[in-house]
Amino acid sequence: MPVMWQSLFFGGLPRRGKTFTQRLMTAAGLLDPYVRHYVADGKGGADWMPMKAVAHRLVMGAEDDAVDTLKAMLKELLEEMERRFVLLRGLPVSVCPEGKLTPGIVEKCNLPVIFVTIDELQEYFTVMERDDREQVINDLCRIARRGPAAGFICNFASQRPDADSVPTKLREIITLRYSTQVVDQTSSDMVLGKGKAAQGADASVLSEEHKGTRLVTGPASFVTVRADFLDGPGFAELCQRGRTLRQKHNQLTGDATQDVTAAADQAGVSIAAVLSDCLTVMRHAARMHTVDLLQRLENHDEDYGAGTPSVSPASSRTRA
Repeated sequence: MPVMWQSLFFGGLPRRGKTFTQRLMTAAGLLDPYVRHYVADGKGGADWMPMKAVAHRLVMGAEDDAVDTLKAMLKELLEEMERRFVLLRGLPVSVCPEGKLTPGIVEKCNLPVIFVTIDELQEYFTVMERDDREQVINDLCRIARRGPAAGFICNFASQRPDADSVPTKLREIITLRYSTQVVDQTSSDMVLGKGKAAQGADASVLSEEHKGTRLVTGPASFVTVRADFLDGPGFAELCQRGRTLRQKHNQLTGDATQDVTAAADQAGVSIAAVLSDCLTVMRHAARMHTVDLLQRLENHDEDYGAGTPSVSPASSRTRA
C-alpha cells in the first residue's frame, strides 16, 4: 500500500477495526528514522499512547488544553510546509528535478517525511467554537491539499463523517478513503465519496463478522481488502524500535525527547504506575486541580474511580 504523496481518510462504525487499520499506515513510518510523526487522538484513549516514545508532537484527548495544543501543532505544520516549499524552490534541478522531496534531499537537507495522524476528528470539531472550528478545518485542508508535495502524509479518521463532524471540503480532497461497516449507502458515500455506492463501493453490505475488512477507494476505482492485524503490544514494540532508530540517527525530536517514561524504560528504571499515569493525563497542562486530575485518571483507568481529594479543590493543585 503506497502512502507517499497520498492523503488517507478512515471512517465507519465503532468496533470494526478502523483505528487498527489506521495504525498500520502510521506503523509503516515507525521503522524509517527519517519519518517525523505528528499525532492527535480526539478520544484520548490507549490506542495511540505508545506513540509518545517517538512522536514529535502528540495531542491526547479533546479537552481545552488539548485543543489549544492541536491548534499550535497545525500552525507549526503550516510553517514547516511553507519553509520546505521555499527551500525546494531554491534547489538546483539536478538535486530536485520535480520540485518534490527525494530520499537524497531528506537526508542531505534533514527534511524528514512528515506523517500527520489524527484520529476521531469529530471529537475536536464537536467541542470547538465556530471560529476555531473553521480555522482548524482550513488549516487541515491546506495541509492535505499542498502538503504531499512537501513530503507530508495525512492520515485522518472519524466515525460517520457527516457535514457537522467532518466537512465535505476536507473529505473531498483526500485521495484514498477506507470504510469499515456502515449503516446505509448514504453513510458509505460520506466516507468513500459521493456516488461510490452506486458504482459498487458500498460499505453498508459489510456485516459485523467482517471486522478488519473494509472498502478502499481511490479517485477512479475501489477494492475490498482485509487488513493485517497489529495489536496494541505489537504496535508499542514498533514504537520502541522506532525510538531506538531515531536516537541512532539523531532524529528523535520534539515531545518524544521529553518522554520521561520512555527514557526510564530504556535505562531500565521503573517509574511508579500512578506517576506515569499522572504524567500521561497532564500532558498538555503544567498544573491541574486535584479533582480534575482524579477525573482524568478515572477516565484513563477506571481503577482510579475510588480516589477522592483529601483537600479542597480551590487550594489544591498538582504540578507536572
